[in-house]
Amino acid sequence: MRNRFYLAGLLAALLLSAACSKQEESKPAPAVEKAAPAPVEEKAAAAVSEAKEAAEAVAEKAAQGVEHAKEQAHQAFKEVHEAAKEAHADVKTAAGQMVAEAASGGGEAIYSKSCAACHEAGIAGAPKTGDQSAWAARLEKGMEALVKNAINGYQGEAGMMPARGGNPALSDQEVEAAVHYMVEASR
Repeated sequence: MRNRFYLAGLLAALLLSAACSKQEESKPAPAVEKAAPAPVEEKAAAAVSEAKEAAEAVAEKAAQGVEHAKEQAHQAFKEVHEAAKEAHADVKTAAGQMVAEAASGGGEAIYSKSCAACHEAGIAGAPKTGDQSAWAARLEKGMEALVKNAINGYQGEAGMMPARGGNPALSDQEVEAAVHYMVEASR
C-alpha cells in the first residue's frame, strides 16, 4: 500500500515538474514571484489524479499476478501429491511381493523347485551352488548380467542355461530371487 502512494506521489511530482517546465519555457520569467496560475494548479491536480489511477492499475495487475502464482503453486502441489500417492502404492505393492516371497521361502524355495536339478549336479555346465571358483568368473560380469542370462537364457563355452531355468511360469522377480540365493550360497 505504501509503495502505491509512493509511486503515485513520484509520478505526480514528475508530471508536475514536466508541466511547470513547459509553462516556464513558453513564458518569460516574471520579475516578481506570483502565485501559480490556475492552469498549472489544474495540471498538477490532473497529474495527481493520473498518478493515482496508474498506481491503482499497477496494484491491480500485481494482485492478479499474485493470484495467478497462487493458482500455479496449488496446481503443482496437487500434482506432487498425486505422484506421491502413486509412489506410495508402488512401494506397498513391492513390499507385498517381498513379503509373499519371504513367506514362500523366497529365492531358496524357487531354487529348490526350479534350479537345483541342474545347479546341484552341474548339468549342462551349470555352476554348482556353493562352488566359489565356478561362480567367480560369472560374478565378475555383475549381478545384472547374471539375472539377465537367467531370465533370457544363455549359451556359453562351458554349457547353456535355458530361459527361466526351463520354467516359463517363473516371473522375472522370482528368477532374480533364485539367482541372488545361489550367489549368496556360493560366496
